[in-house]
This record gives sequence, structure tokens and C-alpha cells, in this order.
Amino acid sequence: LMTEGGEGDGKPAAQEPVELPRIELPLAANIPESYIAHTPTRLALYQRMAKARERAEIPAFQEEMRDRFGPLPPSVENLLTLVELRMQAMSAGVEAVLQTSGGITLDLRQDVGSAKMPLQRALGSAATVGNRQIRLSSRALGDQWLRRLTQTLDRLVIFQDRLRNLVPTAG
Repeated sequence: LMTEGGEGDGKPAAQEPVELPRIELPLAANIPESYIAHTPTRLALYQRMAKARERAEIPAFQEEMRDRFGPLPPSVENLLTLVELRMQAMSAGVEAVLQTSGGITLDLRQDVGSAKMPLQRALGSAATVGNRQIRLSSRALGDQWLRRLTQTLDRLVIFQDRLRNLVPTAG
């Protein structure tokens, strides 16, 4: 298992590093040569995006890139959206966000178990909750699929936070 970065921040790791979620969605997401011609600069930005772990870092990235290289092309906006989605998915305990023929599937790191019905209620009718998967149908997602996917991940994070607060941790 390879971790990005390597050097860390001097703090001991509380748990083994969790692999970043796999995201496969129909978005053109890259930094075009026409936007940043200098290859080392482009690669350095890709690396920084790959290391980003906080959603709060995204606006700073946008601002810095706008200041240095001008208005962001759609493919760069999409790239930052995917970086943010990956962080969201990580917080939500999602292993993969994949486009399927019927919509979008979220593969979960852990079984939903007895929380299946409450989670189904929390996510609403657009989602179908399974033991380790949540399916969002294309029909329910519609043209606003990205916004609806983001909302679903947000709801999943909130749901899991509430669940953690209900369950006393063994100490």
C-alpha cells in the first residue's frame, strides 16, 4: 500500500492510511496545456491536488490558479470538483463513486447493517440503499446529477456523524 506524500506532518498516524476513493464519472477533468504550457508547473499542481485532504483547500486552489493563469477552463473546474468529491466520499466512508448504466453507484467501505432503513429515509427516494452500496438512478439524478451526488454524499456524512454520536465508543 503506497501513501502519497510520505513525509507526513510529524504527528503519529492514528490509524493506517485509508486508500483514496476511486471516482469514475463522465467529466472531462484535466489541466490543459493551453491553460498551463509549462509541464513541471502542471504536474506540480496535479500533485498538490492529489495531496489535498480538506474541502477548504479548493477555493484557495481556484483563487491561486485564477491569479497565476487566468480564468479556469471547464476541465480545470471539473478537476477541482472531482478533488472535492473525492474528499467528500472519503468522509462519507465511500470506497468508489462509479458511473453505471443505470446511474451512479457508491461502494461503501463498511456494511450498512441495521442502519439500512434509517439511511434509506435520510437519503430519500432517489437512492437505493443496499448492504455495501448506494445506487442513485439516472432518472432521479437527471441533469443536476453532480449537485445531487454532492448532496447525497453530504447527507451520508451527516448520517454517519449522527450514528457515531449515538453509539458509545468502547474505551
